[in-house]
Amino acid sequence: MPERSFTLEEVSKHNKKEDAWIVVNGKVYDITAHIMNHPGWECACGISTVLAIMRVLGTDCSEEFDEVHTAGGGKKQLPGFCIGSLKKDDNG
Repeated sequence: MPERSFTLEEVSKHNKKEDAWIVVNGKVYDITAHIMNHPGWECACGISTVLAIMRVLGTDCSEEFDEVHTAGGGKKQLPGFCIGSLKKDDNG
């Protein structure tokens, strides 16, 4: 089966914790099932993490993701949430 592809406009509609998609390095991830289990939700000290996550839902957050996730942890888990790729811009 061919890989599904999505426009950034399609991804942007999934910007709530109950329906949470992100784009990281050209791949689209549905992190809805994981978002409430993210370490930032587990304690009040993670409030800035929660706000940061909520701010990037429905966007291409490649830069933000790469800044805070090492080769382990989030980067190891991310492939399990991949649902497709970001469509290339028709203009370039």
